[in-house]
Amino acid sequence: MSDRRLIPLMDGKLGTPKPIPGRSIMRSGPIPRNGPVLTRSRGPLTLMSRRDGFTLVELAFALVIAGIVALLAVPNYLGLVRNTRAMQAVADLYAVRAAAYMNYGDTLKWPQEAPSGIPPLELADRLPLGFRFVKEHYKIDWENWIGKPRRTGDPRVGIEVGVSVVSRDPKLLDAVEKLLSKYYMSRTASTKTTLQIAGPNGI
Repeated sequence: MSDRRLIPLMDGKLGTPKPIPGRSIMRSGPIPRNGPVLTRSRGPLTLMSRRDGFTLVELAFALVIAGIVALLAVPNYLGLVRNTRAMQAVADLYAVRAAAYMNYGDTLKWPQEAPSGIPPLELADRLPLGFRFVKEHYKIDWENWIGKPRRTGDPRVGIEVGVSVVSRDPKLLDAVEKLLSKYYMSRTASTKTTLQIAGPNGI
């Protein structure tokens, strides 16, 4: 007959081990994700709560990375938007110039000077349908300086007839001039760059 020893009684139930002071009880089965967890130590049984989230160091690191990305992306985005506006302005200059050429071919005259943002009457029927001289970020200005006195050093010297882009954004004007670098462009004012259509010697 084998030697068997009964486990000491606890709470009146046979087979339930009595806890030994100074030792922890090991639990079997999955550990709760967010609930209390029994930890094993040399001292009394302790409980630790488990939580999900980020530490302050991790959050600070993420903010630094986001700031660096923003510093790199925002200037590129603004430059892309400005170049898009410049290309639209160049297309508008081409449209006005083409209308002026058609008018000159029919009448042998250039349209008279008109205020900034207002198309000359002579070009009203020759411009694309719905064409406007006033845009959100710039205006188109028709220029006719034939016979007008200009002093030496005036940036308008050499331009008799032209069409201008007027904007308070100097970088937009720079972008327009860069796109039209092969044509005669002149910064005729601090807020205006002009494309020459006709000079002292004609077209």
